[in-house]
Amino acid sequence: IVLMLLPGIVGAVSISGSFLDVDGNLIEEPILVEISHDEREWNGMTTENGHYQFDVEADSYILRAGSAPEGTWYYQVYYPNIMDVDEAEWVDVFNDIADVNFTLHAGGKFSGSVTPAEGGEFDQFAVSGQVMDENGNYFDVLYTFSLETPNDYTSIPVPPGMYTVRFATSPPDMHAATFYNGQEMTIIEVTEREILPDIDLALPLGGGITGSVSGDGTPLPGSYMYVYVLTDSPMSMYLPYTFGFVDGEGNFALYGLPVGDAYLQIYPSDPRYPGQFYGGVSELIDATAVPINSGEMTPDVNIDVELGANFFGTIRDPEGNFLPGDDFGVRAIDKNGGSLHGSVNYDPEDGTWRTRYALTPGPHTLRFVPEYGGNFFQMNYIGGVNFAWEAEWFNLGVGDEIGPIDINFTWGGSISGTLTDPDGNPVPDQ
Repeated sequence: IVLMLLPGIVGAVSISGSFLDVDGNLIEEPILVEISHDEREWNGMTTENGHYQFDVEADSYILRAGSAPEGTWYYQVYYPNIMDVDEAEWVDVFNDIADVNFTLHAGGKFSGSVTPAEGGEFDQFAVSGQVMDENGNYFDVLYTFSLETPNDYTSIPVPPGMYTVRFATSPPDMHAATFYNGQEMTIIEVTEREILPDIDLALPLGGGITGSVSGDGTPLPGSYMYVYVLTDSPMSMYLPYTFGFVDGEGNFALYGLPVGDAYLQIYPSDPRYPGQFYGGVSELIDATAVPINSGEMTPDVNIDVELGANFFGTIRDPEGNFLPGDDFGVRAIDKNGGSLHGSVNYDPEDGTWRTRYALTPGPHTLRFVPEYGGNFFQMNYIGGVNFAWEAEWFNLGVGDEIGPIDINFTWGGSISGTLTDPDGNPVPDQ
C-alpha cells in the first residue's frame, strides 16, 4: 500500500482503499488519487499497485482518482464513481476506515498541436486545454490539462462522448482563448481506448483590458466580472467568454481576449451595490463595448457603481403562517423580463425578508417562487397575479428601500406522468 502522511497532522487516522476496473479486477498501473476537506486544496499521490492510504486529521473528506499522466485510459471520477464534485460522497474519517474503493472506467483521448497563429511556439506550461460539454459552457469545464512539449499535447482520459475543447494561455500572454476550429465550437467525438488525432489549434494574438471597480468612489476589492464576446452563435450572449477578479486595491487586468468588442458584467463584492454591465445597465444589449486591439491592453476601464435599491417585506403560506425555512425564492424582474437576483435574507421567526443583493435603478417587479418539489404553493408576482404585465411595478432609484411588501402564497397543483422513448421504454434522469 502506498501511504501518504499529510504534513502537520498529529494523531492521524487513516483512509485506504483500492482501484478496480468494471470487472472487479485490481488496476495495477499509475493512478493519481487525491483527497480534500474543502474542495479547494487537494493532496495527492500516485500509486501503481492498485491500493492507496492517506493518514489524515479526523474530518470529512472527498476523494478523486484517475490515470496519472504516465497511465493509460481511466478517467478521473470522484468517490465512489461521480463526475460532478457537487454530487461527490463525503467520507467521514473519524476512525481508521478501509475499503473506500473506486471503480474506474476506461475513456478515450485526443491529441494535436497548439501554436501561435503568427508562428513560433508556446512554453508548454503557459497553455492549458479545457474540455467542455458539447455546448461549450466555460463555467462547466470538465477537465483541464497542459501541453506535453512546447507545441504538442495528448489530453488526459475523458469519458466516451461528445465534447468541445478550448485552449487558453496564462497571463500576461495576450493570445486569445480559442475553441477547436475557431470560435464555432466544433464538436469532437471521443471513443473508448482510442486517441482522436489532429485536433490542432492556432491561437490568434488578442489583447486585454485594465481598469478598476469602485462603489461611490471607494475601491471594491474582491469583486468579480464576466466577459462576453459576441459571435455568430446565439449562445455567446448567454455563455461568458471568461471571467476575472478585482485585486486588493480595486484594480483588474484581463488578458487573452479576441480582437473586437468585449462586454463586462460586474458583480461588486459589497452587496449594497448592484451587479451590472459596463455602462451602468442591467442588460448586455444596452452595455458599453470595450474595444480590444491586437497585442494591446485597453487601459482605464474604470467602473464606479452607485448604491442600488432593495425590496423588503413578509411572506406567509396559504394558511397565514410564516414559512419554516428558506424554501422559496424571490426573483427581481427588470423591464426586459430578465430575472436578475434570486436570493433573499429571510428570518423564519417573524417571516421577514429582504433582497440580498441590491438592484440597479429602473423599473422592476418581483416574482415569488416556491421551492421546486417542496410544496404546492403557486408561483406569484406581486399582487398574487400570474403574469408580469399584471403585476405592480416600481421605478427604483439610487438607494431606495421599497416595502413592506407582504406576500401570501396561494395553493397550486402538480402534474405527474411518465416519459418513454418511441419504443415505450422508460427514459430516466431527464
